[in-house]
Amino acid sequence: MPIPPEVISQLEAERRLLEDEVFRKQSRIKEITEFINHSKKLNINWSEKAMNCLRGADEPLSTDEILRCVMRGDLAELEDYGRRRNYVMKLSLVLNRLFTKNIVVRKSIEGYKGFIYYLAEWENEDGTLKPEKLYYYNLKVEKLKIEKQRTEYA
Repeated sequence: MPIPPEVISQLEAERRLLEDEVFRKQSRIKEITEFINHSKKLNINWSEKAMNCLRGADEPLSTDEILRCVMRGDLAELEDYGRRRNYVMKLSLVLNRLFTKNIVVRKSIEGYKGFIYYLAEWENEDGTLKPEKLYYYNLKVEKLKIEKQRTEYA
């Protein structure tokens, strides 16, 4: 008994979907492997570099600013979307670890995707930001809001 044409076309459609899924997964595996190999080549100590960036800037920084600081010598790496996504993911994990250990403080800003980070030692005992750092924090928040408005109207 021959197989009906509609069954064959359903199976072919399913096969194409599976092939697409396999291709996406293979591409992602390749991106991750390249990132791991490249990270080993750069030998980045992400925690140390992130902390050095915060100390060096001496003001609260956004995740993107910390990433640019960490990658200062290799900014071309951030142009590739896949690599940038991997770097952001790695940095986010590191910053989250520093946050859970109470080494850095993470603040979310309404309407802004991402966080602003600063060193926990910049806070008073009551958990408020010291006045000399609060000025920079407020400045950063205003800057992010202006940038968000600019991108909304563009």
